[in-house]
Amino acid sequence: MAAAVLFFTLILVFPPSMLFSQSPAASPTFEVASVKPSKPGSPGPTLRIDPGGRFTAEGITLRNLITLAWHIRDEELSGAPSWIDSARYDIVAKPAHAVAAPLSKQAREQQMLRLQALLVDRFDLRLHWNTRQRSVLALVPAKNGPKLEQALGSGAACRPAPDGPGLITSMEMFAADLSNRLGQPVIDQTGLRGFFCVRLRWTSEDGIPRSLGVRPRTGADVPSSIYSALQSQLGLRLQAQKGAIQILVVDHVAPPRPN
Repeated sequence: MAAAVLFFTLILVFPPSMLFSQSPAASPTFEVASVKPSKPGSPGPTLRIDPGGRFTAEGITLRNLITLAWHIRDEELSGAPSWIDSARYDIVAKPAHAVAAPLSKQAREQQMLRLQALLVDRFDLRLHWNTRQRSVLALVPAKNGPKLEQALGSGAACRPAPDGPGLITSMEMFAADLSNRLGQPVIDQTGLRGFFCVRLRWTSEDGIPRSLGVRPRTGADVPSSIYSALQSQLGLRLQAQKGAIQILVVDHVAPPRPN
C-alpha cells in the first residue's frame, strides 16, 4: 500500500473539540520517536502518515507542530519564544500498535493526541488556556434565512448535482474553515445543527475564482467576495462583534531532549 502524504495545512480539518475528549491518563502516546534538527536548506514543512500509523514530519517548526496538535491558528498561540518560528525539526514517531486505517477521522484524532504527548515530553512543553475578548466574525443567518440543503440519510450524502458533489459539513466545521480562509476567528451562531451540503462560489481579492463543493466558474454571476457569496448563495452572513476567544499560552518550552 502506498504511503499517504499530507501537507501541513491539509490535516487541520476536524473540530478542535475532538482533540480534547480524553483525560490525560487515557491519552495515547507514540511508543518510539526520533526528534532532530533539520539539515540546513531542507524543504518543508511536510507531513506524512504511513500505513500502520507512523508519523513523519520534515522541516517543521515547533509552532507548526503546536498549532497542528492543538488545532489552533497562529494568533491563538501566545507567550512562545521566537525560536519556535525559526528552528526546524525532523520527526519520525511510531505508535505501539499498527493503525488499521491511519487516515480515518478517529485515527487522526488519536494521532494528534500522541503528538501533543510527544511535544510535552520532548520539548518540556507546558501550556494553559486563557480566555480573551477580541474582534471576531459571527456566522449568522441572513435577513431572509438560510438557504442550505440538509445532508441526506445516515451516510450524510448530498443530492446529485451537475456542478459538483457538494461539501458536507456542520456549521461549526464550516465556521472553522472560514476562519482559516479569512485569517480571523469565525464563530458559529447560526443555531443550525446537523450536517449540510455547501456549494459556494466567489472571487478572491486577487481575482481568482474560488469554490467549495462545486467547480470554480468565472462570470458576472460569481460574487466578488466571499462575504456576498455567503449571503446570496447560502443565506448566511458574517457579522463583526466582540467575542471570547480561547488562547493557548506557553508557560515553558525548551529545545528537544536528545534521542
